[in-house]
Amino acid sequence: MEAFSLPFEINRWVKIEKSEVPLRHLFTDHPQSVGETYFEHLGVATSFGWRMCKAGCACLLHGLFPFLFKNTGSETICDLHDCMVTNRDRRQTANSDGHIAAGIREDASVQ
Repeated sequence: MEAFSLPFEINRWVKIEKSEVPLRHLFTDHPQSVGETYFEHLGVATSFGWRMCKAGCACLLHGLFPFLFKNTGSETICDLHDCMVTNRDRRQTANSDGHIAAGIREDASVQ
């Protein structure tokens, strides 16, 4: 009987040697690069994901019923973009002790 093998090589997508990068870096490098802890990043990414799922459902319903959710998809995209850009600007202007520079909006909804 032949041994079971996958029809593709996993290392084609994941090029990480076990000795090359400690496991914790897989979970912390990207969040640190955007100025977040792992759990902050988890919360932000999850929040964005749920908002995109809800907007996607609204878009699907809009396709079937054009009179529903006329602006939901585009408004969600704009809101998420504004939120991400505002947060990115805030992180880039934070000083070494973590305080945010004056004049940067803390909330994208504040005009």
